Amino acid sequence: MFFLILLNVVLNIYVHGDYEKIFKKKENVLYISNHQSSVDWIITNMLAVHQGSLGHIRYVLKSDLKWIPFYGFYFQQHGCIYVRRNDKGDIDRVEKGMRQIEYNGLPVWLVIFPEGTRFNPINNQDAIQRSRLFAQEKGLVPFDYVLYPRTGATVAAIKALKHKLDAVYDITIMYNQTYDHQQQIRLTAPSMAGKLTIIYTDASIPILGLEL
Repeated sequence: MFFLILLNVVLNIYVHGDYEKIFKKKENVLYISNHQSSVDWIITNMLAVHQGSLGHIRYVLKSDLKWIPFYGFYFQQHGCIYVRRNDKGDIDRVEKGMRQIEYNGLPVWLVIFPEGTRFNPINNQDAIQRSRLFAQEKGLVPFDYVLYPRTGATVAAIKALKHKLDAVYDITIMYNQTYDHQQQIRLTAPSMAGKLTIIYTDASIPILGLEL
């Protein structure tokens, strides 16, 4: 268990599953996770810190983030890869970014949120409905708490970096305050922005480590 204070969020973090893989040795990693909140980024960084790999993180990011002052430019210079949703050129950009990572020869934690957007039951119902419609069209069981993943970047990463990567870390982040048991409805995950009150919450993180 870890204890973390993030601006207005006090967070108890419980990790289980294959977490010892992260803490025992440095690895070149493809890190895939569900995405609900700005806190997810901090949890990713925290796990990387425990492997001594914080400076090796490279994110696949939606292109809108490149316009954030300072950070957008920094992410690009740091080797992060910007993509645009439903853009046919995305795979080309991802593959180019992967080749650059391979060429650099540096250790890497490549972080992908395959859902492509945050799971937010209050403000992003359109994405949830699209995910359920996709499942129905493909004859799949709809997900209730995550979105169906977009696989393009993940597949491209494994193909391009198969000789570099040591493992895939499959992470599912769960916050204890995201379900109202009385009304039986899903709630929004805690965020670092937009709230003046202190939020006390727990995050449970099952980790599945797959060697390549």
